[in-house]
Amino acid sequence: MDYYCFITVRSSSSRIKKKCFLDFGGMTVLEHIVLRCIYGGLVPVICTSENPADKKIINIAQSMKIKYFRGPEKNKILRWYLCCKKLKINNFHTVDADDLFFDWDTVKKSL
Repeated sequence: MDYYCFITVRSSSSRIKKKCFLDFGGMTVLEHIVLRCIYGGLVPVICTSENPADKKIINIAQSMKIKYFRGPEKNKILRWYLCCKKLKINNFHTVDADDLFFDWDTVKKSL
């Protein structure tokens, strides 16, 4: 079974601007979350918006050779649904891009 993990991320954060690009030990917060997924045996999929500002997020996904999806900016549930349809994914778990220390074992158990 593949354990898909949708990383919900946009660059237009309201409280801390562009927090997914902040430095976290020599890499961005987003890169850290992707690597944590991979280390924990999860298949990361970046789910971001169609906003042109999120192109930098797509660049990170491409450089890390992981799947990504762009969908509605304001409706993340619709974004997840459309991502599932496009990538033919039946089960997934979400991780927000500000949850740097999520527990991959709990993610697997929930699936």
